[in-house]
Amino acid sequence: MHQSAPWVLLVSLLLLTTNTDRRQSAEKPMRTRIQHYQAWTMLVVAFIALVFGGKETLAQTDSSCGQERYSGSAKTTQATSISLINQTNASLIVYWLNFEGRRQRWFDLAPGKAVKQDTYVGHLWLVSKPNGQCVGIFAAPGQFVIGEPQSPVNTSRPAPSQNQPTAQPSTSAGGSAKDFIAQGDKYYGAKDYARAIEAYKKAIAVQPSAGAYTKLGHVYFFSRKYSEALSAHQQALRLVPNEGIVHLNLGVVYRAMEQYDNAIASYREALRLKPDYAEAFNQIGLTYYYNLEKFPEAVTAFEQAVRLKPDDASYLKYLGSAYVDTRQKAEAKQIYQRLLKMDQAKAKALNTDIEVYLYANNRDLPDDQTIEFLFTFGILSLNEGSFDQALRAFHHVIAMKPAHMSTVASAHDYRGNAFLKLKNYDKALAEFREAIRFDPKKPDYRFDLGEAYLAAGKKAEAQKIYQTLQQLDPKKAQELLVDINKAK
Repeated sequence: MHQSAPWVLLVSLLLLTTNTDRRQSAEKPMRTRIQHYQAWTMLVVAFIALVFGGKETLAQTDSSCGQERYSGSAKTTQATSISLINQTNASLIVYWLNFEGRRQRWFDLAPGKAVKQDTYVGHLWLVSKPNGQCVGIFAAPGQFVIGEPQSPVNTSRPAPSQNQPTAQPSTSAGGSAKDFIAQGDKYYGAKDYARAIEAYKKAIAVQPSAGAYTKLGHVYFFSRKYSEALSAHQQALRLVPNEGIVHLNLGVVYRAMEQYDNAIASYREALRLKPDYAEAFNQIGLTYYYNLEKFPEAVTAFEQAVRLKPDDASYLKYLGSAYVDTRQKAEAKQIYQRLLKMDQAKAKALNTDIEVYLYANNRDLPDDQTIEFLFTFGILSLNEGSFDQALRAFHHVIAMKPAHMSTVASAHDYRGNAFLKLKNYDKALAEFREAIRFDPKKPDYRFDLGEAYLAAGKKAEAQKIYQTLQQLDPKKAQELLVDINKAK
């Protein structure tokens, strides 16, 4: 901000306040006048802090923020990038302003950090404080430092004849975008993901499109490169921000990255755009059911999915299992009867869930016998790859509150292994820690915790487990060390 700007601001406020008071002081109720003077006092304090503040660096509001309501990214196809550098001592939030000028949260910018973001010429990026207050709006391309005075940014939509770049041709010397997409589809079908990625990138280089970015995102997803998948789907979102399927794709990637709040937010945005989107309700249900274990919320979501697609056997099976876990036995059996006419395999799987539930809640059987059955069923399910059934079986064991702590610890450990197979690392780590809490002298549980840390990419934590394990079981510690040395 220019050095004279604070003084201009103060003079303007004084004139405005004086004129306003002269016109309205006689008409204002006392309470309103008091509020007015309190607000004025706060403005003066803010002014003093602005001019005479110490060395603490805070992001000041740029003049471009006043144009937010009139702003929106230009609909261009020329790829470029924008670099944002946070030289304040506070975290900032970066939003993309879509074509209608609405904020879409993109990433957080930590103090002292710089981010280079792929984008398009004329696309606008708004930076705000954590409370949502705009700091500045920046147009791509360019490099911008937040915390220093910036040149004014033109945030108005450019006229197509003057500011928008000429559309890129849909062909190049190597072929057309359509040809490259066809090549990518061929490699994708053959699960040759490296070549598929290369082909889709060539298509985008010739002519960026939401379809090409979406396909690229899918390939990255199945390659388990979730950050790259997220970036690709975000590029698709910029081009078609009002398509529900794009938000759904983002949600699926967020869920794989264990960012469950972001996943649910993306699914809900898809529903805002398309209220009858059954798969969005289904994905919300899956996130609540399998990842967050919030079964009542899962039931609500699955019921909506089934309402919209009553003949979808998968939706019915999910709803039936959620009914089981919320103790709605009669409703679960009704779903089972419907599935019998549609999908015998899914009906059988649901019936197994119901039988396990009934067995676990049969008060006529001794607890030891019930726990033994649930353990056997859980281990068999785990070995057969039915991880969800295994999780439910061991959940019932823990809910029964066995007298022996070692039994509870073992159930948590098996649940940890099931979550590990499902690549839900946060849940796996939590279960292994619970197993250690109930039985701290069992070396197997610490070994499993170390392996889970490695699977989650937390090598330093695994090394700490190795140090502890050396005291309990040197052989197990050596096994873990071998895996630590193999890890990247």
